Amino acid sequence: MAQVAFSLLLLVGAGLFLRTLQSALDLRSVFAVRSVLVATVDLGLQNYDSQRGLQFFGALRERVLRLPGVQAAGFAAARPFHDRSEETPARAQSAGPGDEVAVCCTTVTPGFLQTLAIPLLRGRDFEATDTSGTTPVAIVDESTAERLWPGRSALGERVVLGGRLGGQAFEVIGLARDTQFGSASQPVERMIYLAHAQHYQPQMVLHARTAGDPASLIAGVRAALASLEPDLPLFAVRTLADELGQSLGAQRLTASLVSAAAALTLTLASIGLYGVVAWSIARRTREIGVRMALGARPRDVGRMVLNQAGRLVLCGLVIGLALSFGLTRLVRSQLVGISPTDPAAFAVGSSIVIVVALLACWLPARRAARIDPMEALRCE
Repeated sequence: MAQVAFSLLLLVGAGLFLRTLQSALDLRSVFAVRSVLVATVDLGLQNYDSQRGLQFFGALRERVLRLPGVQAAGFAAARPFHDRSEETPARAQSAGPGDEVAVCCTTVTPGFLQTLAIPLLRGRDFEATDTSGTTPVAIVDESTAERLWPGRSALGERVVLGGRLGGQAFEVIGLARDTQFGSASQPVERMIYLAHAQHYQPQMVLHARTAGDPASLIAGVRAALASLEPDLPLFAVRTLADELGQSLGAQRLTASLVSAAAALTLTLASIGLYGVVAWSIARRTREIGVRMALGARPRDVGRMVLNQAGRLVLCGLVIGLALSFGLTRLVRSQLVGISPTDPAAFAVGSSIVIVVALLACWLPARRAARIDPMEALRCE
C-alpha cells in the first residue's frame, strides 16, 4: 500500500510538471517562436546620443528588412522569455493613487508587435510620427485595460506610470492581446509597451522574423550592422526558440527527474504487488485446491485473488490521493497555467497506477485459476 501510495504521489507530481511544460510550450502558438532571431545591440559602447541612436536603429531595421526571407523586424528593450520587463506602478488618470496596479513596461519600435505576431486587437501600432515632440503614447494589453478601465474601451484613455517615469501620463493608442513576455516559467504579466522614439534606450534587442530558418539570418544581420558601424559588436545572438528552451530548462529537468522517480517507484510497486499476491497464492494452494474440488470455477478463483489484491491497491490509492492533494500545493509556485489539483494529472496518474497494479495482480491470479485440485491436494 505504501508503494502504491508513493507511486501515485510521484506520478501526480510528474503529471503536474509535464502539464506545466506543455502549457509553457503552447507559447509557440502565441509568438512566432520558431521563425524569429534575436540579437542585442548596445549603442552605449559607441557613446551615441539619442538622436543618432534613433537614426541608427531605424537604418539597421530597414537593412534587416531587405535581407532575403525577412518578413518583419523590430526592436525591444527586453527579450521575451529571458529578461524581466521593468515593473512599474500604473493607474488610470481618472483614478486615485490608491488604485495603482503593477505592470511591466518595455520600450519597443514600430514593427515589434508584428514581428512576434502579437495581435493588435484595436487601435494602431507605433509610427514614425510618435516622437519626443508629440503626445506620449502607449499600447496596453487586455489584462491591463480590463483592470484599469473595466467595462469600457481603453482607447483614448490616459494611463499614469510611476517609478522612473515619474508619474507621466500616456495616451492609450492600441490594445494588444495578452502575451507571455517574461520568463515562460512565470505567470503572464500585465504589459504596457512604450514608443522607443519617446523613451530612448541605447541597448535594444533586434527581433527579425523569417519564412525559413532564423539561424540563416545571422550572417546577414552581422553584415547589416557592420555596414553601419564596423566596430559595434552584435551579441547574445540566438533564435527565440532557444530563448524559450533556456527559460524552461529548470522545468524540463524537474519534470524529467520526477518522471524517472515515478517510473522507478511504480516498477517497484508492481514487483511488490506481484510478489505479495504470488506468495499469498502459494500459501493458499491447498485451500484453492479444495475450493475447486468442491466446484469453484477457475474464474471464481481468479476473482477471489483479484479482490484480495484490489483491496490493497484501493487503500494505497486513497492514501496516495490524500498525500497528493496535500503535498502538491507545496509546488504551486513552480506551476504555470494549471492548478495543483489539476484533474488531468490526478486522473492520468491514478489510471496508470490502476492499470499497472491490475497487470501485476492478474498474472498470479491467472496462475491460481489454473491450479489442478488433485495435484494441489496431493502436494499438501
